[in-house]
Amino acid sequence: MGAVGTDRFLNNVVKRSYKDVIVNPLVLILIIPGCFGFPLYALWDLARTWHTSIFTFISPTMVYVAIGFTAILALGMAYILARSLNLHHSRDTDWMYALLGYAAYYGKDTSELEKMCDEMAGIVGRRYEYMTLAFFLLFTFFFSMQNFFFDLEIVQYPKDLTYALTIIIIVSVVIILATTLIHNLAVIYLMDNLQCRFTELFSELMSDDTEVVTMKSTIRMYEIRTHLILLICTLGVYSAVLCANFINTMNKHIRSQWDYEVRILNWMSAREGAEGIVRRKSATQRGGLYALLMRIP
Repeated sequence: MGAVGTDRFLNNVVKRSYKDVIVNPLVLILIIPGCFGFPLYALWDLARTWHTSIFTFISPTMVYVAIGFTAILALGMAYILARSLNLHHSRDTDWMYALLGYAAYYGKDTSELEKMCDEMAGIVGRRYEYMTLAFFLLFTFFFSMQNFFFDLEIVQYPKDLTYALTIIIIVSVVIILATTLIHNLAVIYLMDNLQCRFTELFSELMSDDTEVVTMKSTIRMYEIRTHLILLICTLGVYSAVLCANFINTMNKHIRSQWDYEVRILNWMSAREGAEGIVRRKSATQRGGLYALLMRIP
């Protein structure tokens, strides 16, 4: 394909597996019980060895440590979801600019498309991803240091303080996780809505001889207040449902986009008279372990 924008768009689509992550929401059913199941199994095994009850080993400190490790996993998950969203957002932005270049090459008035591209670029920034990473790293560091001092018996927290720290961790992590998930849902809805409107305008501009397909939205955004009420009423337990909801919403958006890409590439190929696609590996492209690590969200 020779028109400006076609190679950029094609390259964006070919490399989409680097930035589009499809996750099965059922994975949460395995992760969440595993957080509590492993320490419970360890205590049960220890109680069986000592021929005593499992409740003998449960103490405020033990509960505090278990909650802390669960919090680390929750904050890590918040960062992974934020990074996955940011990666896909960068692809969507480049994706729209590529189609903008294609329309501009054929002399179309792309002023409205440019506004939409600029709007897409400003929906979410890297600072959001870095913020979730900072929460994860800082909490992991301080919690690890506390456990180090516990092991050396340098610090002995009274029961009341242990209870207070446990509650603070639970409340803080629930707030961070819930805020992240609500933000992610709002962002993916805005991205999907803007991208669909972009393809509608692109179709109007480019439908000279043949009609150009559009991307149809399959996402319905529930009011943020509904999520907040459910979070408060369930004392944060609804975060697990909210997480599954975001993953499912993200999957819908990605699959809808993939379907559109197949149809728009077929249209471009027919328009440009292309007979096929030849993939060339760059001389500077690295493979092996480096390439695998770069694909991890």
